[in-house]
Amino acid sequence: MQGNSPMMPEEPAAPDRSPLPPILAVVAVESAGLGMILPLLPFYASEFGATPLTIGLLLASFSLFELLAAPILGKASDLFGRKRLLVASQIGTCASFLLLALAPNLAVVFAARILGGLSAGNISIATAYVSDRTAPHKRRQAIGFVSAAMGVGTMVGPALAGVLAPMGLAVPFGAAAVVSLASILATCLLLPAEGQRPIHKPAPAPFLAQIGGLLALPQVKHLLAALALLFMAFSLFGSQFALVLHARFHWQGRPFGPTEIGFVFVAAGAINILVQVVVMPLLGKALRERTLAMASFSLLAIGFMIIGLVGTVPALAAGIVMAATGIALARPTLDRHRCRR
Repeated sequence: MQGNSPMMPEEPAAPDRSPLPPILAVVAVESAGLGMILPLLPFYASEFGATPLTIGLLLASFSLFELLAAPILGKASDLFGRKRLLVASQIGTCASFLLLALAPNLAVVFAARILGGLSAGNISIATAYVSDRTAPHKRRQAIGFVSAAMGVGTMVGPALAGVLAPMGLAVPFGAAAVVSLASILATCLLLPAEGQRPIHKPAPAPFLAQIGGLLALPQVKHLLAALALLFMAFSLFGSQFALVLHARFHWQGRPFGPTEIGFVFVAAGAINILVQVVVMPLLGKALRERTLAMASFSLLAIGFMIIGLVGTVPALAAGIVMAATGIALARPTLDRHRCRR
C-alpha cells in the first residue's frame, strides 16, 4: 500500500487544471489558419486554370473527405485519447496548408484539400476534450467559449489573408501552415495530459443501424432536413462567393480581389460574434425556437437574393449583414433543438 501512496496526489491533480484556456488558444489559432485560406482558394485555383465548376468540386472534395473521416477520428479519439488525435489531425491540417503553398499544379491543390478534409476533425475533437474535462453544469458555457474562439479565429484569419495576399497568393497559405504549427505546439505544451483510464463500453451498433435508430426519433427527419437545406444553401453560396464578388463589384476603381474579399469575411465574422454574444441571448428569451428558425432562414434567403441581384457596394453590405445574421441565428437555434431531441 505504501508503494502506491506517492501516486495518490497526482491523480486528482489533472482535473484541477482547466483545459479551457489552452483549448481556446488552440481553437482560435487553428480557426485563424483555416480562415486565411477561405477568401483566397478560388483565386489560387484559378491561377492553375480551374473553372468555376472545378472550384466547386475542389471545395466539395474537402467536405466529402471530412464526412468520411469524421466517424473514424471520433472512434479513434475514444480509443487513443483526445489529445493524441487532436495533435494528429492538426499535423494533417498543417501539412495540407504547406502543400497548398508549394503546389505546382491543380492536382496537388486537390490533394492538399483532400488531406485537409481527412484531418478536419481537430475542432470537434477539441470540443469533445473540453466536454470530457468540464463539470456538467459548466459544460454548455465552456462549449460556448469554444464557439466564440472559433469566431475570433475565423475573423482574424481572413484579415491576415487580406494583408498578406498582395505579396502573392501562396504567401497566406505558408502563413497558415506556420499558424497551424503554433497550434500544434500549444496543444503539446499547454493541454493537460489525459489519464490512462480504461473505458468499458458495449460494442456499438453497426453504422447503418445507428442511422436508422436516429431517424426513428420524433421530429429528427424534419430537423435533419432543415440542417441539410441550411448547409446546402450556405455551400452553394460560399463556393462561388469570391468569384461573384470579383466579377460584379469594384472598390476604388478595381474589381474586388483577395484583400477586399478577406475583409468581407472579417465583417461577416464580426456580425456572427455580435449576434451570438448580444442578440441571440435576448431573442432566445423572447421568441420560440421555431420562430427563431423561421426568421433565420428568411434573413438568409433575403440576404442571398440581395447579394445575387444588386450591383453596388452599399447594397452588397446590406445583403451580407442579413445573410450573416441569418446564419448566426440558424446554427445555435437548430443545434439547441437537435440537442433536445
